[in-house]
Amino acid sequence: MNTRDFKCLTFLPLSYNGRGPAETCMQIVRHFPTQGLSSTVFVPRLTKEPPAGVVAQQSLPPPLRYLPWKYVREFATDWTERSFRRAIGHADPASTVLTFWPDPSPGLLRHSKERGFILVREMINSACAMSRAILEDAYARQGLPPVHQVTEEKVSLENEELALYDFIVAPSSEVERSLIGLGIPQDRILQSSFGWHPDRFDASVPEPRTDDRLRFLFVGSIGVRKGIPELIQAWEQLALDAELILVGNVEPGFADRFARGLPANVRHVPFTPDVGRFYKGSDVFVFPSHEEGAPQVVYEAAGCGLPVITTPMGLARIVEHERNGLVIPPGDVGALIAAIQRIVDDVGLRRALGDQARHSARRFTYRAVGEERAGLLLQLLAERGRLAVPAAAGMGG
Repeated sequence: MNTRDFKCLTFLPLSYNGRGPAETCMQIVRHFPTQGLSSTVFVPRLTKEPPAGVVAQQSLPPPLRYLPWKYVREFATDWTERSFRRAIGHADPASTVLTFWPDPSPGLLRHSKERGFILVREMINSACAMSRAILEDAYARQGLPPVHQVTEEKVSLENEELALYDFIVAPSSEVERSLIGLGIPQDRILQSSFGWHPDRFDASVPEPRTDDRLRFLFVGSIGVRKGIPELIQAWEQLALDAELILVGNVEPGFADRFARGLPANVRHVPFTPDVGRFYKGSDVFVFPSHEEGAPQVVYEAAGCGLPVITTPMGLARIVEHERNGLVIPPGDVGALIAAIQRIVDDVGLRRALGDQARHSARRFTYRAVGEERAGLLLQLLAERGRLAVPAAAGMGG
């Protein structure tokens, strides 16, 4: 079989705007063809040109794709499913693998299985059954109502959905653990990762400084899930002659608490597309999150040479304790204080961790991740149909 016959059809029911999970998907898929796997992404709409080399098919008709997303989100998945069904009707299950980003309907999955395709699910976060329990506890500890939106219904629907896949991609060890907790066999879990795009920061100029104080950085949504209450508490108790910058928008359920004020040496910056200037202008990345999948910001911070202080959820398959960062238990203010203080006091450790973080990040560029993912998918096709895997492909490390 000629290598050009190997195909991947990707279901992505998100509006593509160059950010978030949709961007992660596009950056991974763009490198499939270099490994002999052609690819098409089925998406509701594109508000930005996809990366070079990506073939994307918009499902929403022109009048609808230009409306605000809040007005079309409700039925965008249905349109994309119709488009995807038509495509698999013309595809060969022996040489085509289907990948799905959250959340297709069980009906589409059953139809795809009946046609004989290999179905692969991409996990963005840990399984809802785990994330709900974690977030319920995190909000309760802060005395706040749980506004995380991971409902019991969502848990049930995802459990039903996950049971229908042949394989599920776990981008981190914690996601893998959440899947095993649901009883999913290890041989159905594909170990992989997400990554980062170094060229994204080429034009970024480091955020200016007015003094030589150490600068700690957090990037992400500002709220309970990311461990911001614990981070602020730890920072207040430390009373360091240093700066902490929080980059990201404040979650609605945390806005009132956040509005009460920050210490003088903490600065909040709303979401900015030029986050590279903060990576380049900081000394340490701190990310005490309670629940994640494989956060891209951790790869990016490491790629910019920042030592990372994070929790097991923030490891993202890149952070190794005492090698390129420090790992602490989630919600443990004392451990967070100790880790920050250690980084402040030990200049040699801080530099060594940062140098190794930069080195480690080279293995997680989206080119490397995309080529590895293509190798995994081609191997699945080969094992099912005993087909010859293209010479350029193979299992990633």
